[in-house]
Amino acid sequence: MFQIANDGTNNIVEKINYLTKYDLKKYRYYFSDFSRTEQFYIKNKSNFYQTIKPNKIINFAKFNGFGETIFVTEHLFNSELIHIFDYRNSDEYFSLSQDKLNEINLHKDLLYQYKLILLDQDLKEYEMSHKEIQEYTKNNKICFKNKLVSIILVQGNAFIDSSYDESFLDNFNDYKNFIVIKNLLLSNYPFLDKQSYTKFLRRFIIHNMEEFFSTFYNDKIIINNILLKLDFSKFNILFDHLMFGFDFDSQTSKNVLKNIILNRQEKLLLDTPIILIQLLLSSKSNKLIGFFYNLVSDVELKDERDNNFTKLIVNNLLNTKTIKGIQKHNLKIAMHYINGQYYLKKALEKLNG
Repeated sequence: MFQIANDGTNNIVEKINYLTKYDLKKYRYYFSDFSRTEQFYIKNKSNFYQTIKPNKIINFAKFNGFGETIFVTEHLFNSELIHIFDYRNSDEYFSLSQDKLNEINLHKDLLYQYKLILLDQDLKEYEMSHKEIQEYTKNNKICFKNKLVSIILVQGNAFIDSSYDESFLDNFNDYKNFIVIKNLLLSNYPFLDKQSYTKFLRRFIIHNMEEFFSTFYNDKIIINNILLKLDFSKFNILFDHLMFGFDFDSQTSKNVLKNIILNRQEKLLLDTPIILIQLLLSSKSNKLIGFFYNLVSDVELKDERDNNFTKLIVNNLLNTKTIKGIQKHNLKIAMHYINGQYYLKKALEKLNG
């Protein structure tokens, strides 16, 4: 794949590096494969982004999610994934210098209403107003006294952009620190970039199960005493991926489900259908199963699918602890991009007897 600058200069996109939001908006791209003429799907292991054709200029659609490996594949299901680059859903307006963790390099002007929420390496949170940003900016750089873990750019109560110390979790193992986890998740830290990062986040979820659900299955979140809007669509596929096959205990499952219903956030659970089924299976509560069945009882199949395919997806959805490899991949794609709520309905019908 080639990166094309405005002056026509072409550079090969190296697989060992990664592209940021800034890169995808600044440059155009050209995917070369003269052995193929049919369209490809571009995706990560769980997300579908768009279709592309080889040997043409590509304008990438918005990539959601976190720091992830991006693949092309011929089919959504049962197809080889070909790695083309890694992506970071961050660093559009600025980047934290990885050599000088107390320095930010600015890519774009920061508007008057913008402010920064910072977490430093002493794990202290603080904010920087637009006036302070102007005072400390020199030659498109902002320098701080302390080294930073993460920076979040906000406008009012809306998240705009972020950057972070990419190797922070290489040397940090306090998975019980909720302040750090909140800042890293809001910053789109690349938890899927390394297996050790993924395990770290899973350990946090297991340790703080009920607090995790009450905090992130929500439409708002508090960071450094600032109430921000929480865009759950950024997290739902990551969470389904992280908690795939989790062993939830019965009482915790009941508590989580009841609290989410009490907070009127049950629709967010429908956006993580794999987690929802696992919680309902563990709860063994016919009342809770019936409640969520009523939410999807009117859902119809949107397109024609082979009955055997539907049965396979439903059976796999009810047996996430035993399926592996391509079956896991297929299930996540089916639940998030094909007819997820219909398959959820059929699974709940089975549980209802």
